[in-house]
Amino acid sequence: MSLDQYLNSENIKKATKPVDALQLTAEDQDIVKSETVEITKFDDPNLDEVIELHVYDSNGEYITSDHQADHWKHFSNDKSFIQYHLYQNLNDLGINHGTYKVALNFFRNLVGDDNNSNLYIRDISADRTELRCLIADNNFSAKTKSTADIIVPGITTELQLSSLENVRPELCNTEGILDFVFMNTGNNNIQHVVNYRYFSSKKELYIKLYKPLPEGVAIKQKFWISLQVRQPYTDNAVLYKKPIEQPTSTMKGPNFEIDTKYGAITETNYQTWNDLLGSNISTSQQIIDKMFSGSLAGATLGIDYSGFQNFINFSSAKERLSNFKYKVELLEYYNTQITTLNAISESTEINSNIALYRKYKDNVVGGFDGFEQYLYKEQTGSIYTHGVSGSAIFEDKFTVQPWPKVQYSLTSSADGFHPASQYKLHDSTNVEVTTWYSGLLLSASLWDVHNDSSLIKSVPEHIREDANNSEFELFVNMIGHHYDIMWTYINHQTNVWNRDEHSVHGLSKDLLYETAKSMGWHLVNGNQSERLFEYLLGTNELGDFGNINERKIDEDLVLYVPFEEGRPDFASKNFVDYSQANNRLEAYNKPAFVDGAHGHGAEFYGDHYLKYNSVHDYGTNDYAVSFWIKDITWPTSGASRIFSSISGSGPDAGWEVRVVQDASPRIDLIQYYTGSNGQHSVTIGTLQSDIISSSFLDSTSPQGISTGGKSNGWHHIAFNVDRTGNMTSYFNNVLKSTVDISVSASADIGPEEIGDYPKPIIGAADTNNTGIPFAGLSGSLDEFRVYKRLLTTSDIADLYNDRGIYKTQSSATNFATPKEDLTNQVWRRIVNNLPHLLKTKGTGRSVKALLSCYGIPSSLLSIREYGGPKMPNSTPALIQDQFSYALTFESASISTGDDHNTSPHIRYANRDYTTNIGTWGFQRNGLSSGDDIPSQTKEFRFKPGTKANMLLLSSTQNMSADNDERVRFQLAVEYTGSYSGSSDYGRLVYSHVRGGLAAGNNPGTGSTDWVPLYDGNFWNVRWYWTSEEPVVANQYNRSANTSTTYHIQTQQASDYVTGQIVHSASVSYKPVNSSHGQAWGMQTNDPHALRTYIGGFNGRGSNRDNLNVNLWLNRWLSNDDSVSGNAGKNVGCMTFSGSMQEYREWLEDIGQKQFDMHTLNPKSYVSSLSPSSSYDTLVRHYPLGTNQVSFDHSYTGSLIISSSHPAQTVLDMQTPYGTSDLELVNSGSSYAAMSNWLTPTDTVNDDHYERVDETYYIHGPSIGGKNLKSEKIRIENNKLVHPLNRETRGEVSQYDKAANDSNRLGVFFSPQDMINKDIFNQIGDVALDDYFGSAEYQYTDNYPRYKRFAHQYWKKYENDNDINSYIRIFSLFDFSFFTQLKQLIPIRTNADTGLIIEPSILERSKVVIESEPVLEHIPLEDFIPDPFPDPDMHPVPQEAVIEKIDPINATTLPISASIDKPSELDGDWLELHDTIEDPYKAAGDTSTQEGIITKRVLTTATINDYSASINTKSQVIKESILIPVATLNSGSIETSDHSDAGLDIFGITNGYRGAQYKHISLLFSKTLGWISQSLHPSIVSPTGSQIMDQRPSNHYKKKEFTYFPKDKAKRIYQLDKLSDGQIIDSSTTQARATSFVQMAAGSSTVADWTATKTFELVTHNHFTGTLMEFDTFANMSTAARGFTGVVVPRMTPAPGLSGQNDTSGKPWSISFLMREIPEATGKTMYVFGNSHVSPLLGIDSNNTLLLRDASNTFWYANPESGNFTTGTNVVVDRSEVAHYAVTYEPIPGNSGSVRFYQNGELVGGHDNTRIGTTNSHMSGSFYFSQIGSGYRSNTNAHGFSGSLGCVRYYDYKLPHHEIKHLNRHPEHRANRDTNETPLGGIETTLRRVRSCGYAPFTNLSIWATSHSLIPADYRDDHADSSYYEGSKLTAPAVNEPSEDDVEGGPIVKITTRNRYNLVYKKNLPSGANIAIR
Repeated sequence: MSLDQYLNSENIKKATKPVDALQLTAEDQDIVKSETVEITKFDDPNLDEVIELHVYDSNGEYITSDHQADHWKHFSNDKSFIQYHLYQNLNDLGINHGTYKVALNFFRNLVGDDNNSNLYIRDISADRTELRCLIADNNFSAKTKSTADIIVPGITTELQLSSLENVRPELCNTEGILDFVFMNTGNNNIQHVVNYRYFSSKKELYIKLYKPLPEGVAIKQKFWISLQVRQPYTDNAVLYKKPIEQPTSTMKGPNFEIDTKYGAITETNYQTWNDLLGSNISTSQQIIDKMFSGSLAGATLGIDYSGFQNFINFSSAKERLSNFKYKVELLEYYNTQITTLNAISESTEINSNIALYRKYKDNVVGGFDGFEQYLYKEQTGSIYTHGVSGSAIFEDKFTVQPWPKVQYSLTSSADGFHPASQYKLHDSTNVEVTTWYSGLLLSASLWDVHNDSSLIKSVPEHIREDANNSEFELFVNMIGHHYDIMWTYINHQTNVWNRDEHSVHGLSKDLLYETAKSMGWHLVNGNQSERLFEYLLGTNELGDFGNINERKIDEDLVLYVPFEEGRPDFASKNFVDYSQANNRLEAYNKPAFVDGAHGHGAEFYGDHYLKYNSVHDYGTNDYAVSFWIKDITWPTSGASRIFSSISGSGPDAGWEVRVVQDASPRIDLIQYYTGSNGQHSVTIGTLQSDIISSSFLDSTSPQGISTGGKSNGWHHIAFNVDRTGNMTSYFNNVLKSTVDISVSASADIGPEEIGDYPKPIIGAADTNNTGIPFAGLSGSLDEFRVYKRLLTTSDIADLYNDRGIYKTQSSATNFATPKEDLTNQVWRRIVNNLPHLLKTKGTGRSVKALLSCYGIPSSLLSIREYGGPKMPNSTPALIQDQFSYALTFESASISTGDDHNTSPHIRYANRDYTTNIGTWGFQRNGLSSGDDIPSQTKEFRFKPGTKANMLLLSSTQNMSADNDERVRFQLAVEYTGSYSGSSDYGRLVYSHVRGGLAAGNNPGTGSTDWVPLYDGNFWNVRWYWTSEEPVVANQYNRSANTSTTYHIQTQQASDYVTGQIVHSASVSYKPVNSSHGQAWGMQTNDPHALRTYIGGFNGRGSNRDNLNVNLWLNRWLSNDDSVSGNAGKNVGCMTFSGSMQEYREWLEDIGQKQFDMHTLNPKSYVSSLSPSSSYDTLVRHYPLGTNQVSFDHSYTGSLIISSSHPAQTVLDMQTPYGTSDLELVNSGSSYAAMSNWLTPTDTVNDDHYERVDETYYIHGPSIGGKNLKSEKIRIENNKLVHPLNRETRGEVSQYDKAANDSNRLGVFFSPQDMINKDIFNQIGDVALDDYFGSAEYQYTDNYPRYKRFAHQYWKKYENDNDINSYIRIFSLFDFSFFTQLKQLIPIRTNADTGLIIEPSILERSKVVIESEPVLEHIPLEDFIPDPFPDPDMHPVPQEAVIEKIDPINATTLPISASIDKPSELDGDWLELHDTIEDPYKAAGDTSTQEGIITKRVLTTATINDYSASINTKSQVIKESILIPVATLNSGSIETSDHSDAGLDIFGITNGYRGAQYKHISLLFSKTLGWISQSLHPSIVSPTGSQIMDQRPSNHYKKKEFTYFPKDKAKRIYQLDKLSDGQIIDSSTTQARATSFVQMAAGSSTVADWTATKTFELVTHNHFTGTLMEFDTFANMSTAARGFTGVVVPRMTPAPGLSGQNDTSGKPWSISFLMREIPEATGKTMYVFGNSHVSPLLGIDSNNTLLLRDASNTFWYANPESGNFTTGTNVVVDRSEVAHYAVTYEPIPGNSGSVRFYQNGELVGGHDNTRIGTTNSHMSGSFYFSQIGSGYRSNTNAHGFSGSLGCVRYYDYKLPHHEIKHLNRHPEHRANRDTNETPLGGIETTLRRVRSCGYAPFTNLSIWATSHSLIPADYRDDHADSSYYEGSKLTAPAVNEPSEDDVEGGPIVKITTRNRYNLVYKKNLPSGANIAIR
């Protein structure tokens, strides 16, 4: 308020000295006590005393105030006064110079203060002197100046008002009331209160004012109440500026407190001007223009220059347009001068003039304003696609279009070289420009006429009309232009708050950073290290945008597929057509990516193809094709297709490129003519075709050298078809063939007729567009181009030589976006969303919002929060918003039902499932291996799309080839119009045959309770059965029974109730007829198979409802029992209309807990049997969109869907019937058929899937102290453990002993995250910490149980993940996201961000902290305890006498032991006789050990004896021979593990810690002797012992030792490489190859094979390595094709009595890997043999494995039928890498038995009898001395062509389990225990007591092998049969300190461990320090 409020205001204004302001009139001073001018007390700490400072100008007008002025002090002495620092207080207000009036108010605040205006006016009287006031805020906040804050805690406005009635006496007058109370509204607006009254009950304050309330104060005005201590004081103040000091040049020191937390620092090397700008003149000039033009003009405003109203207000549109045209003409003049000077010979003067004109150009372009930049650079005037920009004059709308432009040609111009992707201005004289200019100039003139704000209109009209004043008028328009610049900036200030994301209508990009900073956000540029041309222009250094189709080489393309890899999960994104046609990929079988001629290429394997949707009409026009090709595999016959565009509805029409295999193999282009079957073709020539062949390798060629001789590399092929001239072919830019086709110039090559669609297809042919491609290509392609014109020779040369013209997918964009624009785009999104980001700061929502700003899908990023240990009944580990798809169904009819079955549905065969196949599954209790059982649970999710009755699931029996399908059960959802006031309720209804498939058995019907099935959310359903059958074998509902109960259950989880099932309903029914199971499953191979229809099916044919299933459902749904006849044959409702996900079938009842998990987490497939048993029980799984893959199911290629069950190695658990795809679907494969989906109505996504966003509640495993935990709010349960008392706590809470949640937070990209999610989905909430938390693993370096558990999960994977591909994908992302993320997460979090490569939760490392303490106790004699005491047996002492005389004296050593233990068992006699060999016999010892074991088997109550005896003959024992140990007898068999002291071989009572043992029982095995069962019945080792030892060292902290038994193979030829030019034998025989031989085609002469040997990299099961390549010299179709081979010493068993060729009485086996070339199929081939015709091993023309013995008798791989008398083709695919094994075993009676195996499985055999001749010994005799060649008869060789390796020869018959192991690991030894149970196999070894004191038997299944230090493969003990594989330590001496050790200790240290150990002794003779006891 001004000074006029005071009565003496005029005196105050005129005064030059202090004046007290008067507030009371003279008359009133007689009534009211005189105003106080002295202050006696003003320093009471209990009172809110303030001095208000109000500042006025010299005229008395108000300026500003400070209601809590500081810098004053009260002196309360005899002369009480206040010292007030006026200058300092004015400086606090920002006033430092000038002349002012100041007024000081001295107040004690009674109610509120300037920061707490807690009262407000509610009513004002008519005379404005009486007020009713209320409390606005009862609470107080701290004052803005803490020095003045004396607010008492707990004070409120009500308390202060109440205190007005009881105020302190010293503040009142003599009458006890307050004088000079003021109502203070601030800014010196104070009203004198003469009376007041507060009514506390109403909380109302009534006030009487001295003067009427000013008009400016209205109702709701807030105020506070103050007591005036002294009347106002006024004075004058004059402030002078301080003299300005001259600035000094002091360098500022470093700022160590600068905030770099959110900055991104990127260092670069020093770069010159040219380095920064690039070498291209045009590009560098654009950078200069962009960086420096208008750099002084301030921020670039986002102005829409398409409308004059946006930038012209004071200036003239016409003048500004004319001025730009003048500047363009000036630039044209400069360009002309530069062009002229360039044509003159170069000289210093010329160059300086060129530089001068370029400088002139730079100055002109650099001086452009925003409007001129728009006209100069833009190509279009519309900033929106919907055209809302532009100008309007009255009703006429127009757009200010920029100057017309044209694309640059490929030639250089005056301003440098410009690629065709850039634009330049049309010449000013161009007709297009003149038309544009004249039209726009007219619009500009009209705009000026109607622009009332134009500055020129302020000039008098008579001046404007005078032509002599034109220059003055131009000057005024220039001034107007200047004002317009300021006007646009002023207008743009309001756009700071405009949330429009558009770069023009929104905030200026130059203000984004500062705007974000003002709101507390730091923006980070993630592209700041990019090159300037990429950052500012979006081009490469040459200025090329990388645009496809803008160069001459790209003109007239109709198909261009560069095969550049994009997103690996969507094939349609990887094979984009970049031609103008923009063909969409219609159907495909994705080829594999390989390194291409440029970037990536694609490798086709015969069944891969790419079919595109657009048809090109070639008619009679010219065309051409260009592509790169390599490594073609020739078809066995006919032709495969590289490309096809053939019409096949009539006579073929079109053209294709083929790979032809006939008399002249070739690659050609063949053209067919419409209506005449005429054709022409042109080839590239036979020689060139050979070079491309994968079987023709020229290792000396550059390509061959670069590929290691494995490929001839990429070659370029081009075909030109001139319809009026010639067909021509080019190979590597060389013309190869010319064919005249002018005769067919007028012939039309298609399409032939309307509706005839020869769609282009790469890699195959589909002439009739059937959707089933054929003639697939085997080979690699790259850069495939089809043109609708002829290629010139220069075009072909460019395509061959200049691979830089090819574009990768990332650069194949029409317009590249500069990185600066991308950065600004992200920044703009962040600024526009800052309110949301800041409001949700610290939550996952804010992180996802920031992700959206970057355009990154939230599903790619992991947001992980961590808690403490997992507690019982805790919430799910992970809560996440999940995006997925859901398959949509749309019923053909809603009202009447789909009687004709035209609605969409999914169909599959409903047969019983095999329980186990190979390593998959397991044998069910009570059943035999491989028995079939029906599925036990059907599970799926659904969401109705309309509120009506509808089917969900149907089962039919197909009686006659789709014409008679009879319904067996129906599951439907019934809708009710209203239930409990809601229209969302429905229930599930079933109609299921009660039994028997004959008519007359009416079905059972029933329903669940009503639940809101129509609420728009997904519902989970499971339909399953349980059995009460007492007979175990009949508990599987696989036969007639009445003990089966069926259950139907549905339930739903909510997105809003954390981790809870919110709705559930179920129904159960038990059929009374025993044959009900025939409607659920089908065991037989009957073609009348059951079919399941997902989505519902009505049946088919007149007998479709012969069991009344539909009728009874119809009656139920219609509530009408009278329905009958034909109407009753149908269900009377629609098929399913809505969405479905996650259809599954299980061979188990998944259980309620697991079903809850599946409901909460729809991707979960946790099993109820064990954490990983879903691998064996989930047999059918259709994700239907949850895998985020969608399809258009109206296309032929998407009509068959495959199952995603975990065991993908077994694609069919049912007995198949039929051959075609649809028949397989009908007959029991895991595939399903999609039917009746129409063309998608969703034209954007072009598929049949709904987009779904849900919240998933994922239960994860417990993994220690830091589990995933999304829900951090703990709601504890508690209980009383005893009554409450004061001494002890009686209440216990759930989390009392739980650790606090971890502050760790993870926001990162991680490939392991997707794996972890799948682990969660499969294993659920299993307690993994139990697997690694056991104390038994304290001294081990891994967790054996944990590894075995992890194996159960990993076994479903066949290939490793490609981490590098994952990283390459994310290299495209802007990682500044993670820097900005720091501003959103709480500061106390320990955040992991970025790209993280980490182990999955099933991969856990372990470090041994310390060695295990060892107690060494070495007695010489001891008592052997019974390791298996049986409480039912009498204890019998067991004695062993072990005696050894010093072997140095070669004294006879008797060894004997006897154990006799009678026991009482019930059973029959069972005698087993066997000879037990001494595994520790010395060389030459012929002694034997015999044992007779007599045992009773438990059957009847009979007394029996159990005894065993072993006698060993005395012998002389050498130093290396150790002592065999007495065999222990077994106790009773138990079912659980228990520990014992081990086999106490050294007589150690407490066991020896060098070994740990666990036993269940001892059993006797004919092959292994005494063995034990340990850990699991499937894991068998001789003693069940596990050797675990860690040898500590100060130098080498970790050394692992693994001991393997000796490989029993007599020959091992890996054939993977040459060692010193030779093939070595890595067996103990060491019989390396002797020579390499070859025989040419048609020749009988054997010569040296001198050519370079090549090797092929292959993968087979767990083996990845190289095989040696063998070849012939002619086509495989001729027997005299020659061979190449390796000669080795004869592989043969020990010869018999008849000489070296007599081997028939000895067993043998051979194992090898082999892959033949495709042409070998159907041809006879011998791969092993000799230098003559027999013996040999090979495959005949019937593709049958065979042997030929020394008597020339053939032994065939016939199937197992009787005595193998019939033949069959048993080799599945000779061109695929496969494992083969052949075994021979003599049979008593002069006969032998051969068995043939392929890929681990028996495929046939042959039993034969010796020929009764003098050479009968040769029958059944086999031996081989040549590999790769096995036959030679004159010129016939039947040579082998392909790859061969991993050859192993044995002198015994390999058992099947060893062959299976060799199939998995063909490079490993075979002699190991393997087992096919889910726990896998275990190795067992039998070896001697080693020097380290190990027990004699070792379980080695869990040990890795160290390969550090010096690789070694040797035997510790030459008398030992074990190998040591690992590393050999070398040291100066034993037990001697060494400098090589980190602590100076010995490298090798030996201590005494047992009495047979190596003992260290000093001072031994000859300097030795090791002795043997």
